[in-house]
Parts: sequence; C-alpha cells; structure tokens
Amino acid sequence: MALAEKWQTLIAGLLAIVAALIGTGFVYHQTRQARIFERDRLHRRHAAARSTLPLVLSNIMEYARAVGRDLRNLYLAAPGDHVQREALIAWQVPAIPQDETAALAVAIEAASNDVADVIADLLGHLQVQAGRLRGLQADVVAGTAGRRNILKSEIEEYIQDIADVHARCELLLDYARREAKTVQPTPIAKDKLRALFLMGFHEGAFEDLKATIAKRGPGDVPERLPPWRRIWNAIATRWAAPSAYPMICAKGSDGFELGG
Repeated sequence: MALAEKWQTLIAGLLAIVAALIGTGFVYHQTRQARIFERDRLHRRHAAARSTLPLVLSNIMEYARAVGRDLRNLYLAAPGDHVQREALIAWQVPAIPQDETAALAVAIEAASNDVADVIADLLGHLQVQAGRLRGLQADVVAGTAGRRNILKSEIEEYIQDIADVHARCELLLDYARREAKTVQPTPIAKDKLRALFLMGFHEGAFEDLKATIAKRGPGDVPERLPPWRRIWNAIATRWAAPSAYPMICAKGSDGFELGG
C-alpha cells in the first residue's frame, strides 16, 4: 500500500496509457472495417456502372449516327453553298438521350480518375454538340439576321462535332467490355475519320471535310501527364532556356543544322 501510494501518479499514468492504447486499437479496428466496407461498396458500384456502360455507349452512338445521317442528308440535298431555311425548319433534331447522360454521370462517380476524366469529356462534348444544334435551329426558326440560310461550311463543323462524340464512345468500348483497364484520353484524326465512315459519309462531297479533320489532328495520342510532372517540365524548360542560345550558336558555327 505504501508503494502504491508513493507511485500512484505513475501508476495512474500507465493505466491511462494502457486504456488509451486499448481505445485506439478499438477505434482503428472500427475505422478499418468501415474502410473495407466502403471500398467494397465502391467496387460494387463501379462494377454496376461499368456493366451498363456498353449499352449506354451503344445508345449514344445510335444518337450520333442519327444526327450524322440528318446532317449528311441536309448537306447533300442543298444546292449551292447554303442549306435552305425551309429544310432546317422542317428538320426534327434528334433528342439527346437523357437516360444515357444520367448513366454517364453515375459512371463518372464510380470510375477511376483517369477514366472519369474521359467519360466527363464525352458527356461535356455531347451536351455542347446538342446545344449547338438546338441553337442553330432556334436561330433559323426565329429568322435571326444572317441565320436564315446556313452555309455548308457551318454544317461541316456540326458534322465534326458529332463525329467526335461517336469516336469518344468507340474509345470507351474496350473499357466498358472489360477488355482494357485504361482509355485513350481523346480521339485523334484517324478515330474521327473512322467515325465518319461508320456514320455513312462515303460520298466524294465530304473529301474536303475529311482532309480538314486530318489536318486539324491530332495525329498522335496526346500524352497525359500528371499535374506535378507538367509543372516540373515547365520549370525545367524555363530553367534551361538561358543556356539554349549559346549552345545553338556554338553548334551553328561548326556547320550543324539543328531541328526545331
């Protein structure tokens, strides 16, 4: 008793530490279980969203083909360089598939960051494309100055928009079918040209449009670097810039020709 009374402060401290360790272990166990449960829930949610993605992409591609078919017919039926106002007013613009856009939003929440960015880009381009078509017809119907008859060159821009949407859906198909873990971040020129072919743009009247797409590119898949890497590259380039000119001058004096 005398020993306990002498060291009671130390004993109380040790007991408090033991109690804290036990409590910490209990809290850690609960947190770990909750983390495992949440991870499993997110995994199931991702699997569910991914299982419906092929059908969602198929329906969006069907929408893209419908829009492409209408734009193709308007383009080919128009004499001269303009699409007549009457044809645009009579055109029933295909409605953007609302259920599919909602399903894409769910897929964005469930997917990894890289894939979510690609799906978000698809959803954004789809909404912009549909908005541009609705704006086109609204201007024509309202008789807005300069918008009564639409140039064929503007129709070509809308065709490129819908070809881009179709190509983005195609790039996501392998991921949706569980045949790939990653997704190409953005369509390149050959992807858009393939989309045009699948949408039926086979006539010679669209050769200039295809040449424009090939020229605009990109020709290669753009490299997607993490933000920290892009910042580091920018700093490294800026740091190396002052020494670049003397090096070029020195090599130039020896007759070397440096590429851009």
